Amino acid sequence: MTAKLEHEPVATAPRRLGAGKKAVLVATPIVLSILAWGGAYLHYTSARAAETRRSAAAAAHPAAPDGAKLYAQNCAACHGARGDAKGLMSPLLDPPARRFGEERFRLASTSNGVPTDEDLAAVVKSGIPGTAMPAFAQLTDDERTALVGHVRGLTREALFARIFRKAEEEGGVDPGEVAEAVENMLRPGAPVEVPSQFATATPESVAHGRQLYTQNCASCHGPEGRGDGPQVKDLKNENGWPTRPRDLSRGVFKGGGDPGRLYARIVIGMPGTPMPASTSLKPEEISDLVHYVRSLSAPAAP
Repeated sequence: MTAKLEHEPVATAPRRLGAGKKAVLVATPIVLSILAWGGAYLHYTSARAAETRRSAAAAAHPAAPDGAKLYAQNCAACHGARGDAKGLMSPLLDPPARRFGEERFRLASTSNGVPTDEDLAAVVKSGIPGTAMPAFAQLTDDERTALVGHVRGLTREALFARIFRKAEEEGGVDPGEVAEAVENMLRPGAPVEVPSQFATATPESVAHGRQLYTQNCASCHGPEGRGDGPQVKDLKNENGWPTRPRDLSRGVFKGGGDPGRLYARIVIGMPGTPMPASTSLKPEEISDLVHYVRSLSAPAAP
């Protein structure tokens, strides 16, 4: 038998971890997971808080509506991209779309018939009954204001170009004078005073209104308001196109059928059309005339 080598390794029992070290090894992954989750949650809540702050700031200071974009979306198909009534739908319209700067706006509340921004915004909101001009009540007040601003710009550009061409033909052009003339032509006059309240229509007021109507209106609107007066065949707008007076028996009025709006139409007329402004009737006479005009159509007619 051979003797054991002096340096032969001796087998030893496996080392055992203490309870503390084992706990550390078990807890470390859990702690790391908690830290990772906590960091992610902190990042998430910080991002949400920042988004909330941005939303609040945007709500407090919203971007101004883009009038040109709103016009392209809602108006250009009829009025044309430049306001010249050369839009895709223009050939199908009767009456045609308004040519900004070439034809006057019909519905105003001022003594010179030039509409205010509020007048134009009201037309955008309510449309023009009896025509292809629809109502855009879905737009906000700020959007309508921006849209009116763009229409004003198109009108100013077209009117400037028209006056400038005429001045060139006459042999003298001063752009500054042309610009000043344009601003004067587009400046609204004093607002027309419209009664805030109207007395209830009585048989007497309606009868008096009928007398006034026969004297002042029947030659165009007809004896019963059906738009068939003897002068109809000769009526034309300023642009030379034939036109017909409103059939009042239908109860559809371009400027609206409430007493205040009818009163304004009688006082101001409709610029660019044969409908004249009234310069001789007294306010109480106009009120009686309004009562009679409203009596020509049944309440359900519109």
